[in-house]
Amino acid sequence: TAAALLDTFESIENIPDDASTWPAAIRGKDRLAATLSENREVALLYKKLATLRKDAPISKLDELVVKFDERAWSTFVSKLGHPDYASWLHAMA
Repeated sequence: TAAALLDTFESIENIPDDASTWPAAIRGKDRLAATLSENREVALLYKKLATLRKDAPISKLDELVVKFDERAWSTFVSKLGHPDYASWLHAMA
């Protein structure tokens, strides 16, 4: 359903609230249009959160490097009771 709507209207911003303008193949379009209309702001927020931004300021690539603490990881997975994770970690190193 979402794919058909996006194929027709190209973006969520372009999908009209009026279900009569939607493709005939969309089942339950009156209910779906009402739901989208009521929740459009949330849908747009999810779109924003899922969109990768290319304009984020990054001063140094080194600032993005995550420091991995193997001891803390081993302690964590041991508490989970999954020694396989510790084995996996050593295999990946």
